[in-house]
Amino acid sequence: MVGPARCEGSPVGALAPGGPGVVGRRVHGWSGDRQRILVQVVGSGVTGAPNVLEQISLDTGRVASRFKLPNQVVATQYTRPGGTSLLADDFAAGSVDRYDLTGHLQRVFAPASAELPSPRGTFVVTGTKSGLDQISNTGIIMRRIRIQGDLCGPVRWWTATTVLADCSAASESSTDRLWLVPLDGGPPVPATPALRPHGLFQGYVNAWRIGGRLYLEADNAREVVSIVRQDRDGSRHAISVPGPAGYSDDIATVFGGRLLLQSNLGIGGPWSLFWFNPATRTVSFIFRAPAHAYGVAGVIPYGYRTG
Repeated sequence: MVGPARCEGSPVGALAPGGPGVVGRRVHGWSGDRQRILVQVVGSGVTGAPNVLEQISLDTGRVASRFKLPNQVVATQYTRPGGTSLLADDFAAGSVDRYDLTGHLQRVFAPASAELPSPRGTFVVTGTKSGLDQISNTGIIMRRIRIQGDLCGPVRWWTATTVLADCSAASESSTDRLWLVPLDGGPPVPATPALRPHGLFQGYVNAWRIGGRLYLEADNAREVVSIVRQDRDGSRHAISVPGPAGYSDDIATVFGGRLLLQSNLGIGGPWSLFWFNPATRTVSFIFRAPAHAYGVAGVIPYGYRTG
């Protein structure tokens, strides 16, 4: 493990394991005060053992604190805005929980499929079987939002008041669909059309906006993904990335008109990290995985970037 990478002009942190047998850390998030990253010790949390978490100082690179969460409780991210607590998924109870930074449970929010804290830290958005719930820090459901689909989850903030949500198919004859969900009282608006599965295509699970176009992440089963551009008129076009990087590319973020991509997702590596400019079709590597190495194991963009 070589720690979080700071890349010039790039809001990203990455973990790059050196090869089999190397004990590493998996990044779960950046603190909003820009002082720490939260990591899990790889290998902890198995066979009934607790998950071991560390906070690493971005100033010194040293471990600032270490604590444990119960087995089957997995940290997902810091709370906002400053990172004074953390959110975690309790897979045994099927709930979203809040823990302090010593590993003590503070709040059980609700049964949920995924969670997204508000940028100001005043509430949490969680996924349900019928849409999204907006839950206060005290655990009170402020609003229940119904969306078409079988199981929904918040993906990220699209704007300061709108959440991008992914809703899985309500039947075997339809695919995952993306929705823009305003939290100011407006109705959810579909960002992608209702489509039938074909081949390995299972639907769209994320989207990013560059200009007037959407760059969609298509689920092609077994974690193999592809990129599709959706134009203003609703037409969609498959995007191919040139060179050796361009297979099963996961979009981490957009910045300056470019897509930050992690290649070979779901096919066992090697995993590289690079910028792709869709206008010029040029690739610029941040980390190119060497031979016989796993490469970049995870990417966490800094902050809450909108679409």
